[in-house]
Amino acid sequence: MRIFPLPGFIQIKPDEFEKKTGSGLFIEGDRGVGEPMSATVLAVGKKVKHVERGDRIFYSLAKAREIMTKDGNEKFYFIKEEDIVAKISD
Repeated sequence: MRIFPLPGFIQIKPDEFEKKTGSGLFIEGDRGVGEPMSATVLAVGKKVKHVERGDRIFYSLAKAREIMTKDGNEKFYFIKEEDIVAKISD
């Protein structure tokens, strides 16, 4: 299945999240809804001006749209360009 974002939307792949406890244990899970998350841009719709495929970004998790295929095997994530908090430069 190929997915193409509509104008103004960006398809992203969120980074895996691990939380480290005070004792050094890592716990997989979700961040709080209001916390920014990092991701890689997979595709951009027309009218997107500030990011391109392959860019790394911080975005607001509360604004992300998650779409799952009917069989439940794949998830796709989309955000609007205005929901990007920052670009990440290595």
